[in-house]
Amino acid sequence: MKSILKLCLFFCLWFLFGQCSVETSQTKINTEKILIDSVKIKRLDVDLFLLNTQNIKAKTVEFQAKYNSFYQLFISNILNPAGLTDTLYEKNVLRFVNDKDMLQVKMDIQKTFTTQDFQFLEQNLTEIIARFKVLFPNKNVPVQFVTFSSGFNYNTVFIDSTLGIGLEMYLEQKNKFYTMLQIPKYLARKMDKAYILSDAIRTWLITIFENFDEDNNLLSNAIYYGKLFYVTKALAPKINDSLIIAYTNKQLENCKKYEKNYWKFLIKDNKLFQKKLDVISTYITDGPFTTTISKECPPRIAMWYGWKIVNSYMKQNPKVSINELMRDKDYQKIFSKSKYKP
Repeated sequence: MKSILKLCLFFCLWFLFGQCSVETSQTKINTEKILIDSVKIKRLDVDLFLLNTQNIKAKTVEFQAKYNSFYQLFISNILNPAGLTDTLYEKNVLRFVNDKDMLQVKMDIQKTFTTQDFQFLEQNLTEIIARFKVLFPNKNVPVQFVTFSSGFNYNTVFIDSTLGIGLEMYLEQKNKFYTMLQIPKYLARKMDKAYILSDAIRTWLITIFENFDEDNNLLSNAIYYGKLFYVTKALAPKINDSLIIAYTNKQLENCKKYEKNYWKFLIKDNKLFQKKLDVISTYITDGPFTTTISKECPPRIAMWYGWKIVNSYMKQNPKVSINELMRDKDYQKIFSKSKYKP
C-alpha cells in the first residue's frame, strides 16, 4: 500500500439512535422557538476527486469560496503541509486524487453511503443544533458541515466553526482497508456509519468544554467524560446507552452485573484520587478490556462510573441545569453531592 495511507487515528466515543429513553426535567428541551437553518452537508469527499491538471487552479479558487478556511486547513493538515501557495500543492493533491487506493476508497464510500444516510445526518444534526442552542445559548455552534476523505487520518474534526466527517473511517468493520491497516477488532467494530453522529458530537463537545482541573486525578477525568455522555444524551435522547459509551450489550450488562465489584476495585487504595498518568490511562483508555481488573471488565470503566455519578448528581440536584453542570469544575463537589453508591 502506498505511503498515502498513513494511519493517525483520532477516535472519539460513539453512539447510535436506538431504543428510546425517558427524559428528565433537565433534559426535556423545547426547540419550538429556536429558528435555525436546516443543516446541509457539503461533500468535499466528492468535490476533491473532480480535480485534474486542467481545472485545479480554477477549482482551488472555487473550493476556497465554497469551504472557506476549511479547505486551506484540510490541504495543509492532510495533503500539503505548506498549503495552497506552495509549488508542490498541485502535484500532491493530484497524486492523492489519482492514487489507486484512494480511488477504491472513493468507490467504497459511494457503496456504503446512500442519499438517505445523508438526509438522516442532516435532519438529526439540525435537531441536535437546536437542542444545543436551548441548553447553551451563549455557546457557538458549527456553521458548516463537511464530509471529506483524508487518507485515514481523521474520523471527525471540529475546527474554525466547521464540523468535518472523514467518511473513509466509517466503511464497516470488514472493509479491506481496515484489515490492511491492521486496525484492532475492538476499534474496527466501531468504524461504521452508525457511529458518525456520536463521534461528531463528542469531537465538538470536547472542543467547547475543555477538561481542566487542578487536581487532574482519575475521579475528575471520569466525571468529565460522564458529563459529555450526559450532554450527548440530552442532545440526542433516542440513544441506546450501550452505544453512547461504545460498549456491546454484553459489556454494558457486565457493568451492571458487577457494578459493586468493579467499584470496590476502583475505590481501593484511593485509586479515584490518583494523579499518576499511568493509573488514569488504565481506566479511561480504550482497549478490548480493562487489563488490571479482568478480561470481562469493559475498557474505559472509569468513564462508565463517571456517567453514573453525573446521572446521580443531576437526579439528586434537580435545580441544577445542564449549563451549570458543564460550567462546574468542582469534581469533588459533584461526586459528594451525587450520593452515588452502587
